[in-house]
Amino acid sequence: LPIDVGAVVCNASTTVAVYQAVLKNKPLIERVVTVTGKGVKVAVLDDPIVSDYPALAGADVSYKLMTESNQPCHRKSDPSQTTSADDPTLDSSSGFVITHGTSVGSLIVGNGNGWDGGAGIQGIAPGASVTAYMVFYQREGRLGGGADICVDDAGKGVDLDKPSIRDAVSSGARIINMSYVDDIGDPSGVRDDILYALRHGVVVVSARDNSVRAGMYDLVGEPGMNNYFPGEVTVNAVDSAGNLQKSSDVMDGNVSVLSPGVGVPSYRSTDSREMVMTGNGTSAAAANLSAYLALVMQK
Repeated sequence: LPIDVGAVVCNASTTVAVYQAVLKNKPLIERVVTVTGKGVKVAVLDDPIVSDYPALAGADVSYKLMTESNQPCHRKSDPSQTTSADDPTLDSSSGFVITHGTSVGSLIVGNGNGWDGGAGIQGIAPGASVTAYMVFYQREGRLGGGADICVDDAGKGVDLDKPSIRDAVSSGARIINMSYVDDIGDPSGVRDDILYALRHGVVVVSARDNSVRAGMYDLVGEPGMNNYFPGEVTVNAVDSAGNLQKSSDVMDGNVSVLSPGVGVPSYRSTDSREMVMTGNGTSAAAANLSAYLALVMQK
C-alpha cells in the first residue's frame, strides 16, 4: 500500500518501526525492541499451577494462597489433602501435569515448551510478571471440568477470592484475570473487593460462562456475579474469523470485548502430556486479552 494510505504490518515491532519512520524520520534499519509485557504485573486467580510445567520455566511467576486468617486449605471432597501458603502449587508427580490455572498462566507468559520435548503453550506477553493466586481446587479429568472449594479444619468454606484480590492490588498488579464463574462459593462476597481494585485503577478481566444462556440486554453488569461486576471487562470467545464460539454464541449485553478463544493451545485433561490446538473457551479468551493488555501497558 502507498504509505499515505496505510501499511500492512505483521507484528508489534514492525508497527512501531513504521510509525517512527513515517512520523519521526527514524531509519527502518534500526532495531526496535519487541514488546513483551515486561514490567507489567498480572494477577491470575485460578486453581493451583503445576510449577514444573516446561512452558513456565524461566518465566516470572510467583504463587500465593491468601486466606483471611492465614489458615491452610483442605480440599472439601478430600479434607486429607491440605495446601499451605508456603507452597500452593502442584507438581507433575501429583498426577496433575496441567490444570486450568496452568493453562491460563501459560497463555500469558508461557515459553512454548511442553512435556517430553514437545510443543507447549506460548504466551502472548512472556516478559510480564504473573502472580498466581489459588482460589479453588482443580478436579481430575477434563481441563476446566469442575472445581472444588477450600475448607478450614472445621469443614467450613474459606473465602480465597477476597484476600487474593486485595493482595493483588496492594502488590501492584495492573491486571487481574478471573477466568471462571464463581458458582461454587459466594460470588456476592467479592463485591467490595472488585470495587476496591477498580477504584485503584486495576483492570479486572473476567470470562462469561461457556453456555448459550442469554445475558442482559445492556452493558450494566450484575453486582452479584464475579464475572459480571459493573466496570469489569467481561470477555466472550471468538474464532480467527471473528465468529463467536458455538458454546457461547448468544446475546450478552454484559460482554464488552471479544477475544481469541477458539482453536487455541490446550490440553484435553489434567493428565494429558500432549498439547492440542483445538482448545476452546472463554477462559482462554480472557487470558489472551489480559496478555494483550500487558503488552499495551508496557512502558
